[in-house]
Parts: sequence; structure tokens; C-alpha cells
Amino acid sequence: FPSNAPQHSRAHARTPALLPASRLSHRVSLLRRSSMAPADMMLEIFRALRVLRFEWKIVAQYSLKCRPCPQPPSQALDDHVAIDGSGLTARCKVKVGLQLYKIQEDSYLLDVRKVDGEILPFMDVCAMLLGELKL
Repeated sequence: FPSNAPQHSRAHARTPALLPASRLSHRVSLLRRSSMAPADMMLEIFRALRVLRFEWKIVAQYSLKCRPCPQPPSQALDDHVAIDGSGLTARCKVKVGLQLYKIQEDSYLLDVRKVDGEILPFMDVCAMLLGELKL
């Protein structure tokens, strides 16, 4: 910059642009590290999804999208699933992406990211899922 340029212009040029909040909300993710074999990790993920009554779609060999299923009131009070009526609707609108990555030899990372939905119901769904997983 020329020496006569205002100070705020120089400071502004070094500051990265901020992303709108709507784009930032799509970047929320949680990570879980494990030394299990990838095939065993996927079997454990599918087991946890079945126990929690999630719906899922396989996107690739080690990648899937899932969401909680709405449950009839008679099934809501099962062994592992305790659902309060107020949060059920919000949780059912959350879509979660699960992706398995190899980070080192015999070390894998499960990336749990928000695909769609609000942040607090997403965190609730993550707590349910990560609490059930035995990785």
C-alpha cells in the first residue's frame, strides 16, 4: 500500500473475509478416533444405527448419511431410546453424514458432520449416536 493509504485499509486487507453464518452452520462436525479395523467399525456403526432406529443411506464404501426415525409413542420407551416429545420433531429433521478416514497405520477417524437441520438437535443426535457406539 502507498504510505498515504488509510490505516484501516491495510488492516482490512490482511483480515480474511468472514463466511456468512448460514454457511458456517454446515461445517459443524465431531470426530471419533479408533484403532478398530474399518470393516469392524462400519459393522459397529450399523449396529448402533439399528439400536437407535436410525434410517441410513450408503453413499460410498466408508461413507453414509443417516437420520433418526420418527417412532410411534408405544415404541418410544424402549431399552436404549428415551425420547421426550418436545425434541422428537427437531431431531427427526437432522441429517448426519458419517465418513471413515484412515489417519495412520491401524488408526481411523470417524467424522460425524451435520448435513441438514439445526445445531442443537444435531448435537443431541450426536450424543445419542456416540453414546451407543463402542469404538
